[in-house]
Amino acid sequence: MRIAATLLILSGIAWAQESLAPELQPFKRLFGSSWLLKSSENRFPERMFVDPGATGGHVRFRSYKARRGDDFLLDETYVFWHPGEQKLRTLKFFKGGAVAWGSAATEPETIRLDRPTVGLRDEYFFGNRKKGAFTRMTSLVIKDLSVPQTHADGRREKTGPGQGSVRNRNKSAQLAPVARLIGRWDTNGKGFTGRHEYSWTASGRAIASKTFMRRGEEAERLLFFGLHYWDPAQESIAILLLRKGRVSLGTLKVDGDKWAYAWTTHAAKGATKVREAMHFPDKDTHVCAIEVARDGKWVPVGETTNKRDTQAKD
Repeated sequence: MRIAATLLILSGIAWAQESLAPELQPFKRLFGSSWLLKSSENRFPERMFVDPGATGGHVRFRSYKARRGDDFLLDETYVFWHPGEQKLRTLKFFKGGAVAWGSAATEPETIRLDRPTVGLRDEYFFGNRKKGAFTRMTSLVIKDLSVPQTHADGRREKTGPGQGSVRNRNKSAQLAPVARLIGRWDTNGKGFTGRHEYSWTASGRAIASKTFMRRGEEAERLLFFGLHYWDPAQESIAILLLRKGRVSLGTLKVDGDKWAYAWTTHAAKGATKVREAMHFPDKDTHVCAIEVARDGKWVPVGETTNKRDTQAKD
């Protein structure tokens, strides 16, 4: 998917890597630590890790359990600011393949994640916070594992981020057509070059992408972060593209070596409809032609040729 070319052509996006979006700043207090979630209802304690997206456009929550020395990913949630709706939105991937859209809200001492479609709410309350601890949904006590934890018998718990060896086990069968993108692709377009990196994420329930671009002699910059995932409600492959100040939502239809993307990019100045036709002349090459909607017509804005980097490691 060569949406990066469209973003470059349409808006002349600033190339410097950006800091976290202002709307996501309250989440910074969760960064850099692995949080232990204890509950009398859970036989195996959960661990939670929160990190920022490199483009400044999203925050990711990951919850997992440690079993037999291996980390078992339970769910993965992306939080981002939707400029069109003027609110924080969430997309959560559950164990088993379920997907849930929701919203988020922040207050001085509270972060709340709501997923009304599945009747869930996570509330992180810092009001009575002690060093390295806070409460979630009142029934869970969360400890910062970066602070050494000592048991009554003197044993010390493992500390640090501790994500362990999270594996992408049950890869989504519906994403099999997109899996041919896994790896690195080098891009050539008019006036710019770039690369795209694709990898499995969310324990095999989504494919993540990073797009890097370079103009002339300028340094290469990360342009945006993307996700391909299966939307069971729409029974189709969906895409989500995130960058600070911009959100793109759309679909992908696959017909053998011919792919058709359609999405809408939301920004502060409004929304833009885009479509992209992509075809594979051979297994290591694909060509993309991009059009945008203007005054009721589809207008060509660019074409790219993309070659797989067969030397790069997946």
